[in-house]
Amino acid sequence: MMNKVISYFKKKDLDDDLYETCVIWKCRTNIRKDQPIEQRYGYIEGAGQLCHKCYQKIKEQSWYEYLKAWGISYGGTKYRSLL
Repeated sequence: MMNKVISYFKKKDLDDDLYETCVIWKCRTNIRKDQPIEQRYGYIEGAGQLCHKCYQKIKEQSWYEYLKAWGISYGGTKYRSLL
């Protein structure tokens, strides 16, 4: 039984290592790390990978203002959080 539990957590860790993390919410995305940037949904050059929900929000408003509000750096500049 203990081997199954250990095996489960090892597999979970391996799965987490395969996928990108959202730079805003720090959640796992469905984008694999080995996928070329040009083919990714929700990738912003200079900021990083976003989850689907964050990218949808950015599409609704200026991505610059959204990243600035969350304190995400873009192009080497670290923005202060407005929240």
